[in-house]
Amino acid sequence: MGIKIDSRQSWIVALATSLLMSCSVWTFRCAGLIYVALIDQLGVSAENASWPIVIFCAASSVLGPAVGAASMYVSIPTLFIFSSCSGTLSVVLASYARNIWEITLTLGLMQGVCSAFPLTLGSVLVTRYFDRYQTTAIGVFLSGPAIVSMALTLVMQAILDEFGLQWSLLLLSGLTAQSIPAALLIKTIGPPEEQTDQTQRGTITKKPVHLPMSKSASFTALTSSKTSAGRTGYTDYHTKKKVPKMVLRQLRRNKVCRDTPRIAEAGDAVLSYMVERTGRKRNSERSGKPPDTFTLLRLRWFYALLAVTVGFIFVNTTLLNLIVALARDKKVTSDVAGRLVALLAFGDLLGRICSGWITDKEFISREHLMLINYTLLSVGLIGLGTFSHPITLCFLVTLIGWLLGSSVILFTSITRNRLGFKLLALSSGWYFFFGGILALTRPPMIGYFQYTIGSFDPIMYLMAAVLLVCAILYIIALWFDNEESPNALQLDQWFFRRHYLRSENLVDLAKHV
Repeated sequence: MGIKIDSRQSWIVALATSLLMSCSVWTFRCAGLIYVALIDQLGVSAENASWPIVIFCAASSVLGPAVGAASMYVSIPTLFIFSSCSGTLSVVLASYARNIWEITLTLGLMQGVCSAFPLTLGSVLVTRYFDRYQTTAIGVFLSGPAIVSMALTLVMQAILDEFGLQWSLLLLSGLTAQSIPAALLIKTIGPPEEQTDQTQRGTITKKPVHLPMSKSASFTALTSSKTSAGRTGYTDYHTKKKVPKMVLRQLRRNKVCRDTPRIAEAGDAVLSYMVERTGRKRNSERSGKPPDTFTLLRLRWFYALLAVTVGFIFVNTTLLNLIVALARDKKVTSDVAGRLVALLAFGDLLGRICSGWITDKEFISREHLMLINYTLLSVGLIGLGTFSHPITLCFLVTLIGWLLGSSVILFTSITRNRLGFKLLALSSGWYFFFGGILALTRPPMIGYFQYTIGSFDPIMYLMAAVLLVCAILYIIALWFDNEESPNALQLDQWFFRRHYLRSENLVDLAKHV
């Protein structure tokens, strides 16, 4: 008997995974301060100083597919224990480094390899323990790094000034070591109960369906009405009985022709439909083997999700790397520049913790919220490159932090809904892989804009354009998929005639009438 989904133990797993993630990637979250410390204390160029963070991002990203594949054969908690011990050792070795290339090897490459495990598998592990509160749980998991960043950046500048970079790394290696007990705690908690998601089992469970309507009757069975409490409810069109909230929730969350079929009942009348996988079962499903990369590459939605995720990774990592340098470029004092890092982390934290309920309560779909966030992020980045007043910069950085935090918690849930749970770890690994490849272009790009252009403002405009292009590509993907995946509440006569009669993937409902 496994741990019950959405239980107290599930939240313990989310908190422990968040602690592990926070202690593993704090160097990345404090990239702006480390970047400036390398220039000031080691006397290296701006381009060379960016290499440790770039190699960290590249190593943690390029190993994503391998980490995702490893999780299919080795338990995720076991991989976390290995990465926590190795990551602590890498930070200790970095404290003894004497030049930029030794720091790049230890704090960049070794720490990046160890951080690949929580970065790729953390959200995957959390989603196994949640269903209804999935987005909120991912927000709690991802809030840990934001909390560490916000708290650590307030004191790290003083630590660097007092002890220097090397002694600061040695002191902060104790923070990295806290990931070890977190990994052991996750290991002691049992796995979640067997999930009822049909994508997990590879089977379809049929259920008798009763429709109290004739074949010629309209297929619309839900109508909006006002309850005595004044809230909008839904009543069955034929039986005039209230539809249970759980049924409405299932209907709203389901998409026709998705990989997760559901059957929903509404009183005596049953609004039921079943979605089977298109085509034949894959060889991996027939043989019981985990799906491979070729299975993933055949799914068109993988490429749409890849574009929006990689674009987000590029913007997020570049902004963390350049936020302090951008402030100095605008002639802002060092105190204000340090506060910008804290405000970015504060806004990020609020977005991760406080925005999950928006989609969990189904006020708006996850995909639509992501597109709205991308549009507002583009506007904020343009403003960040245009304005120079400290108060304006503080406001924009806080807003951008909120939008970044509100967006990052959506990718895992969207990927799971679009690609299925079995491909979640593998697809996550490939997202980070291509994000790491793109990160290798950052050092020469930074050097070009600093020494040739003489300003970091055009980078802000470039990142805004990247996000807009990603949003447009995803809108195009939704537009092409619109006729194949209408919302279940839109099962009206038009849908019945245009989609049901053409689809061989729906149960023949008419025979049950």
